[in-house]
Amino acid sequence: MNFGKELIQSAEEALAIAEGRAKPAAVLIPETIDVAAIRQREELSQAASTKRK
Repeated sequence: MNFGKELIQSAEEALAIAEGRAKPAAVLIPETIDVAAIRQREELSQAASTKRK
């Protein structure tokens, strides 16, 4: 299958999942992220971390 066909198939699958016509193959729940600890480790304030985006 070429890239274009795979991309179209993926988009169709995503739409079917979003519309509830299909179930996702897997559901990943990320672990809790300690944003304050990351900021402290990187020596950033909350204001400084939003400016880096």
